[in-house]
Amino acid sequence: MRRVFRIPFSVLLVGRPSAEDHDEALERLDAALATVRSAPSSADPELASPDERAAAEEVIGRLLLAVVDVARIARVDPELSLRQVADGLREVADGAG
Repeated sequence: MRRVFRIPFSVLLVGRPSAEDHDEALERLDAALATVRSAPSSADPELASPDERAAAEEVIGRLLLAVVDVARIARVDPELSLRQVADGLREVADGAG
């Protein structure tokens, strides 16, 4: 069964987020994670049909959007955060090699 995952228009507006916005964003993130758990596990063209691939890509896109929403409410730049963590992981990987 496919779950409907919607982000209200008000979330996309810039403004001072409230505690209620934070709770709602976390609920949307939980819903997105639940959808990921029930989605096709691969978008690999060799393993998945075109419909399964499209479904997996949509689910991951919605998960990413939910994470960005949580970051926005926390007033954290999601791209900068991702870059910092990726840089740290690269340093660890380079040191291990």
